[in-house]
Amino acid sequence: MSASAARSASSKRGSSYQAATVRSFSGLTPALAALVAPASTQKLQDAAAREVVDAFVAAVGQGDLAGLLAVLAPEVELRARSPEGTVVIRGASKVARRATLGARPRPDARAYPALIDGVPGILVMVGGRPVMVMAFTVADGAITVIRTLTDPDRLAQVVPSWVP
Repeated sequence: MSASAARSASSKRGSSYQAATVRSFSGLTPALAALVAPASTQKLQDAAAREVVDAFVAAVGQGDLAGLLAVLAPEVELRARSPEGTVVIRGASKVARRATLGARPRPDARAYPALIDGVPGILVMVGGRPVMVMAFTVADGAITVIRTLTDPDRLAQVVPSWVP
């Protein structure tokens, strides 16, 4: 059996299992359970990813290096895009140190949860203006990629004017 055929068979078995699980808990018909299972599984994955991102934000706010290391994958990659260009940092300890150094407490700073390119993210506002957008890729309960954007001109293009 080829690798793609094995993945396809595994995916079908997983979908069948998910549908059976949803059916057993909900009392739905088999056909309806098969339709609902993938969506409910995606919502659980999205919620789990949001929890990891929330833990990251809390650890940054407290300067908690150990807390950051707990939610970062060992080979995490930070891609920071600013007016000066793009910087790429790899490795949990380097990314955690960068995150704690970059977090300067400001009374007028607010972080808002956001969905960015389909992944959980954060919109950081200071004085009512967007100053940073962060998008997080989460896999197996850990952050594997963080993309940040701090370029004011680019932020003006991607953050709607009605955002608080």
